[in-house]
Amino acid sequence: MVQTQRWTKTRSFLVDSAKKGVRQPRELHRPQTKFCRIDLLSNSGFLPQIGYVARQYLIQSMAKKRSTKLKPYQVFVSHATTDKWLAASVCEKIESVGATTFRDDRDIDGGDDIPETIRSEIKRSRELVVLLTPNSANRPWVLLEVGAAWGWSKSMRITAIMCHVDVDPIPGMIKSKKAININECPNFLAELKYRVKHHNGKK
Repeated sequence: MVQTQRWTKTRSFLVDSAKKGVRQPRELHRPQTKFCRIDLLSNSGFLPQIGYVARQYLIQSMAKKRSTKLKPYQVFVSHATTDKWLAASVCEKIESVGATTFRDDRDIDGGDDIPETIRSEIKRSRELVVLLTPNSANRPWVLLEVGAAWGWSKSMRITAIMCHVDVDPIPGMIKSKKAININECPNFLAELKYRVKHHNGKK
């Protein structure tokens, strides 16, 4: 309290000296304690402004933090409509290791723009899994999804899971990528689990 009173007197001296044109000592230009600074801000009416600025900074920081929130590790599952049961089973296994999945038959609502939705979801995905079966081997829509993923990013991980087919039906653009048999899914899921943990910053 004594220190605050001293600074109040000093401030009055500075104001009077300024009016009279008296040169102020250098050591009087700044308060010496936290109490003095708080008192000066309170008496000058500047403290409410500091509170407003702090609140605005906090709001902007929180908004930025939300915008930079870690995106989920999404896997796009491409399949023929007739293989819906198999696709649902694969998605369930993928989600069990911490990833999210996208399936056009499940996640595109009535009235949605199908090509645009697929394009945006491929961009949002980290991997694409294509289920190659006798039903999907030559389906144009499946080839279109694989081609869109390959064209979007040459480094995107694209895994062909073969079920009751041989190597021939694999689209030419991804023949250089390792395909797996449906019976090798446990190994694929273990590797995927590691990638998801790495993406989330976990060891």
